[in-house]
Amino acid sequence: MLDNNLSVKQEQAISLMMVGKNDTEIGNALGVSRECVWRWRNENPDFIEAARKRQELMAARQMEELNDMLTEALMVVKENLRSGDGKTRMHVALQLLKMSGLQGFAKTPHVKERSEEEIITAFLEELIPEANKEIRMRYSQPDTVEDIGER
Repeated sequence: MLDNNLSVKQEQAISLMMVGKNDTEIGNALGVSRECVWRWRNENPDFIEAARKRQELMAARQMEELNDMLTEALMVVKENLRSGDGKTRMHVALQLLKMSGLQGFAKTPHVKERSEEEIITAFLEELIPEANKEIRMRYSQPDTVEDIGER
């Protein structure tokens, strides 16, 4: 990824920066002084721009990887929620509700005679109307004239 305005050593310096090397380590690896690397990083507009672009590219690649992993993680959660044993399903369901931030809308039932599936079903049946009520209250009518302009 050689930019026209950068030397090979400057390109190598950017690569070393991307893996977390400091100016001294970069200088030692490239046979230049730490001060030289510092000047590239802080005073050379072409170097600064190339490093910024490389950082953006690296961040975009990492976001793609994260999205792929999240898709896989959600498939595992969905699979366990649908086909796991009762204890696993209960654990997955409760963790999912906790992560969603919706668990505060409903009271957890404390009836021990019911099966885990009945408890989850009751919890969800209670959760959904409360969440819908909160959403309706929050978004149905603006509180002030200023709120009207924001919506």
